[in-house]
Amino acid sequence: MDAPSFAIYLDQNKWIELARARHRSDASSDDKANLHSIEDAVVDGRVCFPVSYVHIMETARIGNQTQRLQLAELMAELSIGWYLAGRQTIVNQELDNALSALLEPEKPARRVAAFTRNLFLVFDDYGGQERGRVISSVLGPQEMLIDFLSFDDENVRLLAIQRMSKSNDELTSRIRKRRERTASETVEVRDRIYRASLFLEVQEKFTNSLQRIGRSWPELRKLPDSQMASILDRVPCWDVECTLTSQVERQKTRATEGNDVYDIGALASAIPYCDVVVTEKLWTHLCRVAGLPTKYKTRIVNSIREVAAMIP
Repeated sequence: MDAPSFAIYLDQNKWIELARARHRSDASSDDKANLHSIEDAVVDGRVCFPVSYVHIMETARIGNQTQRLQLAELMAELSIGWYLAGRQTIVNQELDNALSALLEPEKPARRVAAFTRNLFLVFDDYGGQERGRVISSVLGPQEMLIDFLSFDDENVRLLAIQRMSKSNDELTSRIRKRRERTASETVEVRDRIYRASLFLEVQEKFTNSLQRIGRSWPELRKLPDSQMASILDRVPCWDVECTLTSQVERQKTRATEGNDVYDIGALASAIPYCDVVVTEKLWTHLCRVAGLPTKYKTRIVNSIREVAAMIP
């Protein structure tokens, strides 16, 4: 099996809600009942809750090792060892399909391997694929997650958080500066600017993708302007990213938050491939306004209590 039959993506806060239902003595009976329904569905093989890069890094932030491992163990159990592959791993496949569809329309699109049981692929570590398979064969994908998040060396955990925070702060700063520069423009112009900027940033990915499918830039440039302009829309991760970024920037009174980068990145990978996405009220609203649930045939809700009723 190369993908789960029914996948539900949970926002990190929803994972924490489930952990509280399991470990807190003051958890409500409704929350405990909901957790039991989910556990039963996982045991029966009807559903899984894949773990992503964002889940792993957010869990790594928990300083209390006992609490961190309780959450890690819950994730390992409900994911059944399934991970959402790293975003670049997914984007590369989507871009290959998008360019092939334009340059070789007679060829059928390849299935995107958005899920993996190799922890290394969550971090887009292409060089670690074989190493990850070997370790998985010894520990198993669920045990790998628990072992990774144990962080017996506190210095290693703090260093990982420091690096993650630095990268996120830099990206958030660039987004804020761009919003300031384009504040006087219309929503449509800001959207075009963002898409143009993204297109320029990923030129190397286009070059690599063209090499993988055996085509060239001159061939791509021969396409009509309308087809060239549609490429970002043909790559689901980029399409969701651009769509949600545009929706966020329509809210002029709301400043860009650091977590927006993580949230949009996670949703961009999850929405096209998961059957259900459970996220915060803001993102649920913006996704629905933008028509993403219909476009990607994904149910997007904001309450963990709605999940049990959606499982087949």
